[in-house]
Amino acid sequence: MVEDRHRETRKVWPEGGLFDDNELLSLFPGLRVLRYEDVWARSDWQAERLNERLVRLLAEKPRVEEPGCLWTGKAVPEGGAICWDHAARFLCKDGGWLFTHENCR
Repeated sequence: MVEDRHRETRKVWPEGGLFDDNELLSLFPGLRVLRYEDVWARSDWQAERLNERLVRLLAEKPRVEEPGCLWTGKAVPEGGAICWDHAARFLCKDGGWLFTHENCR
């Protein structure tokens, strides 16, 4: 999470920020952006309580998908199979579960 002043804050306060339009987004290209704001607002950390132009970024590392599938909370390796209700057989493939027409044994 990042919150800082936009350069345009210099119009109302001598200590303007570092960031131009959308510049904060370009500094974290590998992250998944959850929320981005570019607003005139009061920051929690500014003593004068002025409205300033703020940029806010909430981002996270992208989730690394593990190979395989989950069945009732347990990992099943790719190529593994499960039987559901002793009637339907599913095979774990690269894209997820695949119904097979094979009988459960």
